[in-house]
Amino acid sequence: MNPPSFSAAPLLALMLREQGRTYFSKGLFGQAAGMVFQALALDPASAESAEMLVAILIEQADSDARRGLLSEAEIALRRALMMHPESTQARAALAQLLGEDRPQESFAALYDQALHHLEAGQLAQAELALRRAIMARPDLAPAKLALSIVLYQLALPLHGAKRLLEAEANIWEALALRPDFAEAAHFLAVSSRHPSRVLPDVPDPQATSAAREALSLLQIADVVDGTLIRVGQRADGGYVMLDLGLTEAVAYSLGIGGNISWDEAMAERGCRLFQYDHSIEKVPKEHPNFHWFRLGVTGQEGERGPFMTLAQMLANNGHLGRRDLILKTDIEGAEWEMLIHLADDVLQQFSQITGEFHDFVGIGNPDRRDKILAGLRRLTKFHQVIHVHANSVGTIGIIGGVPLADLLEITLVRRADHVFLPTTKRFPTALDAPNSPGQLDYALDLLGFSGGSVFDA
Repeated sequence: MNPPSFSAAPLLALMLREQGRTYFSKGLFGQAAGMVFQALALDPASAESAEMLVAILIEQADSDARRGLLSEAEIALRRALMMHPESTQARAALAQLLGEDRPQESFAALYDQALHHLEAGQLAQAELALRRAIMARPDLAPAKLALSIVLYQLALPLHGAKRLLEAEANIWEALALRPDFAEAAHFLAVSSRHPSRVLPDVPDPQATSAAREALSLLQIADVVDGTLIRVGQRADGGYVMLDLGLTEAVAYSLGIGGNISWDEAMAERGCRLFQYDHSIEKVPKEHPNFHWFRLGVTGQEGERGPFMTLAQMLANNGHLGRRDLILKTDIEGAEWEMLIHLADDVLQQFSQITGEFHDFVGIGNPDRRDKILAGLRRLTKFHQVIHVHANSVGTIGIIGGVPLADLLEITLVRRADHVFLPTTKRFPTALDAPNSPGQLDYALDLLGFSGGSVFDA
C-alpha cells in the first residue's frame, strides 16, 4: 500500500503510534507492534516510530526470555535490528541472549536450514533461520523474499484466532520486505475492519475541497454552562448528549437493530420512545415507554415498501409543531437522503440530534459526494455540533490528503437555544468508549476535529 500523499500520513502515523503506546503501556506487545508497524508504513521516514518499534520488540524479547521462550526472544530482537540496524540497545540485548560462544553460521547454511524448515511446514523455525540469514547477508534478496512469504503464512492463523493486529504486523513487515506482494496487500484489503485500518488516498482536488468542507461543518463547540453525559452503555449504542431536556421527553429512535441501550436509558428517564426499524421483526426488549413501528424512514413520500418520511411519523403521532423533540438516528447511510428532504420547520422541532452518521469516506467518490455534503449541510443548518466520536469499528479514509473517519457518532443541539464557545476538549473524551471491546478509539483531535474554525468567520 502506498503511503498517502499530502500531510495526512504524519498525522495518521502519530495517531497510530499513540495507540501503539497505549497497548505498549499495558504489556500488549503484539498489538503495540501492529500499530507501530502501520505507522511506519504510512510514514517510513519517522525516526520516532522506528525507535518505538525497537523499544516494543526489546521489551517483548525480554518478556519472552524470562518465560524461557528463547527462540521467540531472538526473533523479536532480530526483527528490531532489521527495522533499525543502528540500534545499539537491540544489538546488545541480542548478544546477551545468545552468549559469546555461539558459532557463526554462513548465509548458505542458514538459508538451507530455512528451506528445510519450510518444506517441513515449520514456519517459526523457518522465520528464525531466515532472520539469521538476512543479518548475515542483508544484501541478498532471496532470504527477504522467503521471509515475506513466511510472515504472510504466519499471519493467517493469527487472523483466524482474531489476533488481528499481530497478524497485520506480519503483513506490514512482509510488504516492507516485498512491496509488490499482491497476496499480502489483498489480505489488508479484505481482513476484518479494525481501528488499524487506513484506506489509501483519493488524490482529487474536488475531493480535497469537499473533505475540508465536511471538517468545517463538523467543528465542535461547547455549550456555555452545559454538561454532557453519556446516555446508554459504554460501548456501541451509547451516545454523549447535553444533559438538558432529556427527562420525560418525546424521542424518536430511527434504526434499532439488536441494540437498544440508548432507548432503554431514555425510557428510564421517563421519555416516550417512538422507534422505527423495518429490518427487525420485533424490538429486542419491551418497555412500557416503547412505541415500535416496523417502518423505515425515507426522504420523500411515495417510496414503495414499508417506508415513511420523518414528517409523516411526527404527524401520525401528533407531534408536528412541538419544539422539544429528541432524535437519534442509526440507519446505515439513509440519513443523508432523509436530511436532504427534511423541511426546515421539521428539522427545527428537535432540540437535540444524536446518532451514527455513515460513509464519510464516500466523500472521495464523486457519485456519493454531493448527497453526503448536502445532508451534512442540512444537519448543521440549525444545529451546532457539540460532540463527535469515531466508531472504532470503522475505517479512516484519506480524501485528497484529508483524513476522515468513515463512521462518526455526532451530537448536535439547536443553535437558537444556547450560547457557545470554542471547545478546548481533546477527542475522544472520558465519556467516550470504543464501540467494540479490545479496540482503541481514534484520536480525532489529531484528524482536524477542534473548535477553532467554527468561530473564525
